[in-house]
Amino acid sequence: MKKLITSICLFSILLSFSQDQKIATSKKYEIKGNAFLLLAGALDSSYERYLNDNSSYGASIFIAYDKDLDKKFSLTPYYRVYFGNKKVSGFFVEGFGMINNYKTKVYTLENMNYVALRNATVNDFALGFTLGGKWITKSGVIFELNAGLGRNLFYKEDNVDRMEFIGRGGIGIGYQF
Repeated sequence: MKKLITSICLFSILLSFSQDQKIATSKKYEIKGNAFLLLAGALDSSYERYLNDNSSYGASIFIAYDKDLDKKFSLTPYYRVYFGNKKVSGFFVEGFGMINNYKTKVYTLENMNYVALRNATVNDFALGFTLGGKWITKSGVIFELNAGLGRNLFYKEDNVDRMEFIGRGGIGIGYQF
């Protein structure tokens, strides 16, 4: 009788463990949009793929439709490390690279004063980091808050108002699949 009960217990443990594995590995992707930037005048959406329970990589694309925004476009690949108790959720740290495009002014020196001569569009590349938090419901709905800062590395010209630092962040809402 002891062998039968022990066998049933071991079988039920193995069965429950295999079910947990299927649930844990079935959802590896997510898509999300930035609700805050949508209200501010830009479309910002992201795709993320989970590497394991504590890390992921992905990419975001930003396209401004409001003419008053300085940043017009960015493509941002990133890598994240999560510190939460659940799979790919909780507090995270992100490292990113950002190809960005922004509008600025070109200046000229007249009578010892700089005068704005014309508008210009600048392309640059930034490296930076982001801090944030992500929560996932049982049905796969994602809510995320994040904020980050990057530094543009390449474009340097004396008579151009350069955007040395560039921000990244917002309120993300999406779905895990």
